[in-house]
Amino acid sequence: MLDKKYLPWEEARRIILENVEEGKAGIEEVNIEETYGRVLAESIFAPEDLPGFIRSTVDGYAVRASDTFGASESLPAYLRVVEEIPMGKPPEKALSSGECSAISTGGMLPEGADAVVMVENVNPVSEDLIEVLKPVSPGENVIEKDEDVKKGELVLKKARCLNLRT
Repeated sequence: MLDKKYLPWEEARRIILENVEEGKAGIEEVNIEETYGRVLAESIFAPEDLPGFIRSTVDGYAVRASDTFGASESLPAYLRVVEEIPMGKPPEKALSSGECSAISTGGMLPEGADAVVMVENVNPVSEDLIEVLKPVSPGENVIEKDEDVKKGELVLKKARCLNLRT
């Protein structure tokens, strides 16, 4: 058996700290794909509000909530579909009363919309007409402009090891 000598934890820590200079390892910029397991050299702050727009939390139809008030299966509200808004594409049309836009989860609400009716609560009548079977309240099924992160807010702290849970 080999004769091994071990240092007490406190002494080993002291020796390491005495021999490490702050910044000695250097700082380098890398692509995001190369960051796993690395340590942040500086804190990261949000450069803008996230999301920077009001977005849908469900697949459905962006609406003016007031157009759906009183809607039910026996007395639906009828709305004209003016466009389809996929995630990542800004809306092209503002909504007027009696209009809606088909919208994907994460999609940007058009001007004039203040809620989203879930696709499960709608019956398509034609390509450009739907029946709304359940009313929504203003703000229902949407995330506000800065609800995730506000501009200037700390996102990741200096010295954080970047891993899958970061």
